Amino acid sequence: MIINSLGNKRVIEYSKLNQKKYREKKQQYIIVGSNAIKEAKNIIIEITTNPEYKSDNEIMYVNDEVMEKITNQKPAAKNAAVVKIEENKFSNGSVIVIDKIQDPGNLGTIIRTAYAFGINNIFIGEGTVDLYNPKVVSAMQGVQFQVNFRFGEILDYLLNSELQIITTFLDEETEEKFDAKFNLVLGNEGNGIQKKVKELKHKNIKIDIKFESLNVAVASGIIIKDLTMGEL
Repeated sequence: MIINSLGNKRVIEYSKLNQKKYREKKQQYIIVGSNAIKEAKNIIIEITTNPEYKSDNEIMYVNDEVMEKITNQKPAAKNAAVVKIEENKFSNGSVIVIDKIQDPGNLGTIIRTAYAFGINNIFIGEGTVDLYNPKVVSAMQGVQFQVNFRFGEILDYLLNSELQIITTFLDEETEEKFDAKFNLVLGNEGNGIQKKVKELKHKNIKIDIKFESLNVAVASGIIIKDLTMGEL
């Protein structure tokens, strides 16, 4: 049966997952697209506009209008899914530490870039955009299912971490001899890294450029590549 009503109980429930408070309450969020669904773990239900679609998961068949309401995206996606939120333990490796980054696209791109270079531990500090914001989820493109996330207060985490703390400031030169495993702190787009966090650093990386600053997602790509490829 294809659901055509915007007033359907499940349609209303799933569309509420576009709200942060409801995502936190239900510990669920929406993913969109076949590629993300293929990578997904802990799928609760799949949603599709294709009446011929088959899956081992429970499926809800809907029309385009209902899909647009559930995903809050136009034009309507062909496939979406409701996924359970889970927090995983960190693996034995480096960590990207996110300090109050606000742009969803930046956060998603940083996470995807980190995973591309073999870093799959991400610490999300308080004051950062919601990891399960639809725009962050879109930018991650399914990588979130391969990455370990922890959430909390940055100072508490760094003070209890044994890994070297690396920061990025344009007013300090690059310090060499970086450890193989590290915490790389990436700061807010406008204000950068918090002063208290900066005071904990062991090393700093400076990108020599002709401008005052780079977009944080772009800068992270350069730094992560250099750190993981042994060029720093």
